[in-house]
Order: sequence, then structure tokens, then C-alpha cells
Amino acid sequence: MVGSRELSFGDALIYLNMAGVLIVLIYSIFLRRSLVKMHLTLDQDKVTPSDYGLLVKNVPASLSREELTKKLEERYSYAGAKISYVNYCYDVEEMVALNEQQADYYKQLGFYKLHVKKQMRSQKLTKSMVKQDV
Repeated sequence: MVGSRELSFGDALIYLNMAGVLIVLIYSIFLRRSLVKMHLTLDQDKVTPSDYGLLVKNVPASLSREELTKKLEERYSYAGAKISYVNYCYDVEEMVALNEQQADYYKQLGFYKLHVKKQMRSQKLTKSMVKQDV
């Protein structure tokens, strides 16, 4: 057979490997979809306090948990809210301010890195050249 090409063992192995990779890719797509669907179903079946929460500031220290629960239920009665648990926390104002300050610092750091890259590009410098000068 002059015109026909016989399939060698190596060619068959290559085709089988490609088919296996395609099957794994398709399976991983369907597996991911089913895992996301299962996660959403399980999350909807189990409602925890972390699903819903209120941050109430400036609560008088003399107010008991029961009184606070009653006041919050009265305040949000129009929405049909039921307060299931009250957890007193520490003053979080300082932590919120520090978190915002940290976000600002990261933003400034990004701008600084961008500025340094532009300066290095304009002066045609590389990192190794800058390190040698230091």
C-alpha cells in the first residue's frame, strides 16, 4: 500500500493522550459547575449569623442584651427582622481607621512603583543597573 499510511504505536499514543486531555478538561468544567451549584444549595439550606449582621455604634454600656434585642426588633419591624443573637464587640473605630489607612498606603505604594517604572523606562535603566548603583 503505497498511498496509505499505517498508524504507528507512537501516533496512536499521541491521539490517545490528546483525547484524554480533552476528556479531563470537559470533566473539570462540569465538575466545577456542579460544585458551585452544590455550594449554593448548601449555603441556602444553612443560615448562620455570619450571613446577616448589623454593626450598631454608640450603644450605651448600660443596655442589656435583651433590651438591645427588643430595641433593634422594634426599629426594624417594618422589614420583619428577627434578632436571634447579640454579640457585643470592642470599639472598632480604630481598626476601621487603620484598615482605611492601610488601603491608602497600598494605593500610594502602587503609584510609587508605577512612577519608578516610568522613570526607569524614560532613563533606559534596568533593575540590575539600579542595584549596582546602590
